[in-house]
Amino acid sequence: MGDVEYGFLETAEDIPGGLGRGGGSKLNDLVDKLLDDPSMHKQAVMIASYAKKTAAGGAANVLRQRYGRDASVRGLTFATRRVQTADGTDRSGLWVYCDPSLVVEGQWDKHQKAEKVRKAKLAATLKEQKEAKKAAASA
Repeated sequence: MGDVEYGFLETAEDIPGGLGRGGGSKLNDLVDKLLDDPSMHKQAVMIASYAKKTAAGGAANVLRQRYGRDASVRGLTFATRRVQTADGTDRSGLWVYCDPSLVVEGQWDKHQKAEKVRKAKLAATLKEQKEAKKAAASA
């Protein structure tokens, strides 16, 4: 078993431990399939399992950035929870709960604007850091 597994690995009525707060990746493809398949709605689905908790958390955060930080944006909730595989190995599962009925009109546009601002701030910060490093190296 590698560091990450993809697929519809497990289902449950809710994300274990309670509810937590997608171009071209396997995770995006899986989330899009969940959105498109009403039989997968209103249940928690583990779409990936990771050997490292930090990798699972990072993947969940990227999906939140892409699809919305709460269910009002696209009807999706992303969370990570420790799971035990059939062979007894502890891993971190990346869970998605999909309920399109939770979408609030206008939240998608609001989310996209907020992400644009976040990315611009990040770019500015990275530029400042690069300039400061360059200045320190030449001093």
